[in-house]
Amino acid sequence: MRLQPTSAPILASEEAVSGDGCLDGRPPPHIRLPAPNGRVIPPECDASEGAPECRYAWGRFHLATRHPDLAAREFRKVALDPPNGELGRFAATQAMASLEMLAKLADPPRPACMQQIEEDAKRYLEVHCGAMPEPDEDFCAGLRLAIINIPRLAIEDLVKSAEEAPPGDSPALYRQAGDGYTRLFEQFCDTKLSLRRRALARCDELLYEAYRAYRAAGRPVDAYETRMKLLDPRNQLYDTALAKKVANEP
Repeated sequence: MRLQPTSAPILASEEAVSGDGCLDGRPPPHIRLPAPNGRVIPPECDASEGAPECRYAWGRFHLATRHPDLAAREFRKVALDPPNGELGRFAATQAMASLEMLAKLADPPRPACMQQIEEDAKRYLEVHCGAMPEPDEDFCAGLRLAIINIPRLAIEDLVKSAEEAPPGDSPALYRQAGDGYTRLFEQFCDTKLSLRRRALARCDELLYEAYRAYRAAGRPVDAYETRMKLLDPRNQLYDTALAKKVANEP
C-alpha cells in the first residue's frame, strides 16, 4: 500500500480517536453529511445499519467524507465476520487502507495504526485464509505481505536513525536492526514453507540487510554467521545475486 500526499484534510473525529492509540475511544453515532460524487447510503440501511452490506456502505461513505477512522471501524466489523465472503475480503482491504491513511496522512499522524494493520492482517488471514477450503490466494498473499512489510518498514526506520545518530549511539541501533532482520528471516523463511511464501519475504534481502547492519554495528561474529546463512545451500539462497555479492566480499 502506497499513499500519495494530498492537500485535502484527513479528519479524525475526536469522539472516535483519542489518546496515543490508533482507534481509541468510543465512535460517535452515524451522522449524515453530504458526500462527494452524489454517493449516498442505501435507504434500507436506515433501519438495518448493522447488516454487513450497510456497514460496508457506511464505511465507503465515511471514506468519501474523509473520516478514515470511522470507515476503518465499519470495514473491520465486516471483514471479521467469516460468512461475508467476498464482501469481507473487500472490507479487509478497505480497512487496512483506511488505517494507513490515519497512520500517514492524518493531522497529527497516528503511527500506531501501522501496528494495528499488522495485527488485523493476522486476524484476516486466520478468518479468510486459514479456515476456508478454497481461499483467495491473491488476497491471502497480500495479507502475508502486509504482515512481513510492516515490521520491515520499522526496521528500515531504525537503520535511518542509526545513520543519523551520533557515532556513539549508532552501533546499538544497527545491532537492533540486524536482530530485527534476523527475526523476520527466522519467522518467514523456513524452507518448509512454500516457495511463493518465501518469495514474498525476500529472504535473501533479509539476511543481506542483517549482515550489513551487523557489520555497521561492529559485530563481526554476528555478521559472519549471517553471511554463512545466506551461503548455506540448505537455506536455498546461495545462488541469489545477493549471496554471490556477499561471497565476493572480504
